[in-house]
Amino acid sequence: MDKDKINTLINELDSQESFDYLLETMNKSKKIDFLHHWLHENLLTRHEARKYTDQSDNGIRQSILNHLLIPFFSKGEKQGKVRLFLKKDAIQYGKEKRQNVPRKPES
Repeated sequence: MDKDKINTLINELDSQESFDYLLETMNKSKKIDFLHHWLHENLLTRHEARKYTDQSDNGIRQSILNHLLIPFFSKGEKQGKVRLFLKKDAIQYGKEKRQNVPRKPES
Protein backbone atom coordinates (compact mmCIF):
# COMPACT_ATOMS: atom_id res chain seq x y z
CA MET A 1 0.00 0.00 0.00
CA ASP A 2 1.47 3.35 -0.97
CA LYS A 3 1.69 6.33 1.38
CA ASP A 4 -1.11 8.25 -0.37
CA LYS A 5 -3.53 5.39 0.24
CA ILE A 6 -2.45 5.20 3.87
CA ASN A 7 -2.93 8.96 4.30
CA THR A 8 -6.39 8.68 2.75
CA LEU A 9 -7.27 5.85 5.12
CA ILE A 10 -6.04 7.81 8.15
CA ASN A 11 -8.03 10.88 7.08
CA GLU A 12 -11.16 8.74 6.79
CA LEU A 13 -10.84 7.44 10.37
CA ASP A 14 -13.32 9.87 11.91
CA SER A 15 -14.45 8.02 15.02
CA GLN A 16 -13.20 5.76 17.77
CA GLU A 17 -15.49 3.08 16.36
CA SER A 18 -13.70 3.24 12.99
CA PHE A 19 -10.30 3.06 14.65
CA ASP A 20 -11.40 0.14 16.86
CA TYR A 21 -12.64 -1.69 13.77
CA LEU A 22 -9.30 -1.11 12.02
CA LEU A 23 -7.37 -2.54 14.98
CA GLU A 24 -9.75 -5.49 15.36
CA THR A 25 -9.40 -6.27 11.65
CA MET A 26 -5.61 -6.04 11.91
CA ASN A 27 -5.68 -8.37 14.89
CA LYS A 28 -7.84 -10.96 13.12
CA SER A 29 -5.64 -10.90 10.03
CA LYS A 30 -2.44 -11.35 12.05
CA LYS A 31 -1.22 -7.95 10.86
CA ILE A 32 -1.09 -6.88 14.50
CA ASP A 33 2.56 -7.98 14.45
CA PHE A 34 3.30 -4.75 12.56
CA LEU A 35 1.77 -2.76 15.40
CA HIS A 36 3.65 -4.78 18.03
CA HIS A 37 6.89 -4.10 16.18
CA TRP A 38 6.17 -0.36 16.03
CA LEU A 39 5.28 -0.23 19.74
CA HIS A 40 8.41 -2.17 20.68
CA GLU A 41 10.65 0.09 18.60
CA ASN A 42 9.06 3.45 19.48
CA LEU A 43 7.75 3.33 23.06
CA LEU A 44 9.92 3.55 26.16
CA THR A 45 9.37 3.03 29.85
CA ARG A 46 10.57 5.76 32.20
CA HIS A 47 13.67 3.70 32.95
CA GLU A 48 14.43 3.30 29.23
CA ALA A 49 13.78 7.01 28.57
CA ARG A 50 16.46 7.88 31.15
CA LYS A 51 19.10 6.51 28.77
CA TYR A 52 18.11 9.08 26.14
CA THR A 53 17.71 12.01 28.54
CA ASP A 54 20.84 11.21 30.57
CA GLN A 55 18.98 11.75 33.85
CA SER A 56 18.80 10.11 37.23
CA ASP A 57 15.55 8.51 38.35
CA ASN A 58 14.73 11.61 40.41
CA GLY A 59 15.66 13.88 37.51
CA ILE A 60 13.32 12.22 35.05
CA ARG A 61 10.53 12.15 37.65
CA GLN A 62 10.93 15.91 38.05
CA SER A 63 10.86 16.41 34.27
CA ILE A 64 7.62 14.43 34.08
CA LEU A 65 6.04 16.32 37.00
CA ASN A 66 7.00 19.64 35.38
CA HIS A 67 5.52 18.48 32.03
CA LEU A 68 8.89 18.78 30.29
CA LEU A 69 8.65 15.15 29.18
CA ILE A 70 5.08 14.13 28.46
CA PRO A 71 3.97 10.49 28.30
CA PHE A 72 2.49 9.21 25.05
CA PHE A 73 0.39 6.77 27.09
CA SER A 74 -0.48 6.76 30.76
CA LYS A 75 -2.71 4.40 32.72
CA GLY A 76 -3.29 3.63 36.37
CA GLU A 77 -2.77 5.53 39.58
CA LYS A 78 -0.02 6.19 42.11
CA GLN A 79 2.51 3.34 42.41
CA GLY A 80 0.75 1.25 39.75
CA LYS A 81 0.78 3.99 37.12
CA VAL A 82 2.29 3.00 33.78
CA ARG A 83 3.74 5.71 31.56
CA LEU A 84 5.14 5.11 28.12
CA PHE A 85 7.11 7.71 26.19
CA LEU A 86 7.78 8.09 22.49
CA LYS A 87 11.45 7.44 21.81
CA LYS A 88 11.63 10.49 19.51
CA ASP A 89 10.31 12.71 22.34
CA ALA A 90 12.88 11.36 24.81
CA ILE A 91 15.69 11.88 22.30
CA GLN A 92 14.52 15.43 21.53
CA TYR A 93 14.11 16.29 25.21
CA GLY A 94 17.57 14.92 25.96
CA LYS A 95 19.12 17.11 23.23
CA GLU A 96 17.26 20.23 24.40
CA LYS A 97 18.10 19.55 28.05
CA ARG A 98 21.82 19.27 27.28
CA GLN A 99 21.75 22.50 25.23
CA ASN A 100 20.10 24.42 28.08
CA VAL A 101 22.38 23.29 30.89
CA PRO A 102 24.22 26.30 32.29
CA ARG A 103 27.96 25.91 32.13
CA LYS A 104 30.23 26.68 35.06
CA PRO A 105 32.53 29.60 34.35
CA GLU A 106 36.10 28.59 33.71
CA SER A 107 38.51 29.48 36.50
